[in-house]
Amino acid sequence: MATARKHRITSAPGSDFRRLTVITNELSTLGAEVATDHATTKVTLDQLELLAEELAADHATFVTGVTALETLLNQIRFSQLYQSLGNPTFAIDTNFDVKSTEPISYLNGGTLKTLADNANFDTGTAAAIAATQWGAAMLSVNSSGTGVVTWFTAAGAGYASEAAAIAAMTIGAATDTPLGYVTVLAAGATWTAGTDALTGGTGGTVATTTNYYNSINANTLYIGAAVASAAPATLSATTAITSGPATLTATVTGDTVVTPAGGTVGM
Repeated sequence: MATARKHRITSAPGSDFRRLTVITNELSTLGAEVATDHATTKVTLDQLELLAEELAADHATFVTGVTALETLLNQIRFSQLYQSLGNPTFAIDTNFDVKSTEPISYLNGGTLKTLADNANFDTGTAAAIAATQWGAAMLSVNSSGTGVVTWFTAAGAGYASEAAAIAAMTIGAATDTPLGYVTVLAAGATWTAGTDALTGGTGGTVATTTNYYNSINANTLYIGAAVASAAPATLSATTAITSGPATLTATVTGDTVVTPAGGTVGM
């Protein structure tokens, strides 16, 4: 009698064994589908990771190029709003200063203006250049129409060459129109503006050389070099990303193993 009851519990329809068998088979099928989906998901994630890394690198390249273009466009904008419309000429003015020798038409903030001939550019009294060294001074005109002189002398130490002095110049005030610049080579003693004359003048230790220029972009000060940013690299990552995992078809009934009505089975 005990043997018959045991057979019914483990193999008959509705028995614990049959239920466990069904659930186990369903879980096995579900596990196989989940494993397949995991492989598909890994392929997709690997593709997305590579694509994201390449796009990040390209973004950095774009930033470099866009930043350079922004700088150049702002420089071009400034040069259109603040520029000389003629060919300015400069010369010594009463030993120590500089003057324009012809009327100069120019734009200041987009407004057309004229600087009269013989307009004075006061070199001041503070600038100093060490003996046998070079200095440079930017010549510009402000929004009030007054000549402005801005010195570059390495805090009085001067520069070993004229080219070095020119390279040291920086952009002037945002509302000043640049017209040109002057370079000065000190003689055998420290040259001081307002005390020592420019070349051709009289007073103090006269400068050995004084050169006058009407270029305002000698060191790409106002308009930089052409933008030569590298193009973004061609993507090697596929943009045809593998589609996501398939919809699961396996199901688990959720059935539970129950204790038979007969209670504990004996042998």
